[in-house]
Amino acid sequence: MLNEHFIQSALRNLMAAKQLRVDPLLLDVGVYLAGYAAECSYKAILEYYMNVSTAKAFQHNLSEMSLKGLKRLKMLMPHTESMSLPSLDSNAVLYRHHPERRYAANYLWEQEEAREAIESASLLVESTLFEMILDGKIERKELGLS
Repeated sequence: MLNEHFIQSALRNLMAAKQLRVDPLLLDVGVYLAGYAAECSYKAILEYYMNVSTAKAFQHNLSEMSLKGLKRLKMLMPHTESMSLPSLDSNAVLYRHHPERRYAANYLWEQEEAREAIESASLLVESTLFEMILDGKIERKELGLS
């Protein structure tokens, strides 16, 4: 069994999503990977501040993680209330059809929607990294970047 490393997965999926947004045929893959980058960011927060079981309990449900998961975290650990993570509307492109979109036909997303989803994921991943590094939860070497 592989050990989870949510923050490295978030970065990897985000970098791939950014590369794929330039090809119209691959926009759907880019949005899909952006969704996974966001999911892994939420799971990283829940894992580092709570535990991996809590992070995994939400499975692939972005809106549950961002609403219920973070609300539970802030209730149990009031010092996390000051975390400045972006709040994403549950109707945002990033949340729409996640994770079911992995089975969708091609050309589900337009260029502008893909850009919005990838930018939202990027903001979330970067905010997560910033908060976790500031809080001493992770070090640069843990990011898996060379």
